Amino acid sequence: MTHEDLIRPRVRQMQIITAALLQGIVLFAAVVLYLHFSNKGAAAPGQGAIAPAQAAGLPVLSSMAVAMLVACGAAAFLVPAAILRGQVRALSAARLPPSPESQTAHLLAVRQTTHIVYCALFEGAAFMGLVALMIGEPVWVLAVPGIALGMIAASFPTMGRVQSWLEQQRQTLEQARRDSV
Repeated sequence: MTHEDLIRPRVRQMQIITAALLQGIVLFAAVVLYLHFSNKGAAAPGQGAIAPAQAAGLPVLSSMAVAMLVACGAAAFLVPAAILRGQVRALSAARLPPSPESQTAHLLAVRQTTHIVYCALFEGAAFMGLVALMIGEPVWVLAVPGIALGMIAASFPTMGRVQSWLEQQRQTLEQARRDSV
């Protein structure tokens, strides 16, 4: 089995997962936008089924959506990095280094896990922004799901990106093994 034969199926899985997450946001956004802008009994902006809460003139849910985007955005970088550090530490501390195929398979599983965590955090913020719009918050709250969608789409896994990431992690592992000797 070649190196590429190990990578290609995992990349395809990550692409399917990422596309599904993006599709879920886009489809929910389509429903929310239809409900928000349709003339069929929809409430006027600011007059949703649940009256939007206002605090000091600021729409509360929209503000919460922005805060969630910032918090989840930070977590989307910090949490996967922490997961990766722990896994690299465990791999480098192994008494017998794994075979290249086993190491690649392990790193690919870590890459998939960290990618899903990254995307899921942005997905949560996107849905928060869409729910805020759905209940009558201002249209500018669409910036939240727009930014979240952009961040997920920008991380879309490709063979080149995953191979580059793997090479970087292999170098990190080698350095960690040298440092521990």
